[in-house]
Amino acid sequence: MGFTQSATVVDVVTAIRAVAPEDNSIVGLATVTSKAASSVLIAVAEMLSTPIIAFGPEALAAVIVPSPSRRVEQVAGTPSVAEAAAILAADHGRLIVGKTSTDAVTVAVAGKVPPACTTMRNEMECE
Repeated sequence: MGFTQSATVVDVVTAIRAVAPEDNSIVGLATVTSKAASSVLIAVAEMLSTPIIAFGPEALAAVIVPSPSRRVEQVAGTPSVAEAAAILAADHGRLIVGKTSTDAVTVAVAGKVPPACTTMRNEMECE
């Protein structure tokens, strides 16, 4: 996820709950390292009882995503925070929900590729 400095705990939790699949649990809140120590993110992680997983801009920039952003690249040093962080946190899994934005928060959801799925045709589908 990514979020602006004006984002509140309520903003972040609402954005997460709006896109999180009901049949899956949230196993981590992934973001860029510069956001990991945010008091808002720490409060959300405590509220949802889940860890914060942070990646450097270089690691995030190396991930191919469907929706890169030049604006995000200028601000965060990577063309994607939400989608790239979700993919990396899911051990290079597939996006379940692409980046979804509110005024202050952008979230994406990825899931780990099942062990039986070893060949990816694209980021969204396995053979």
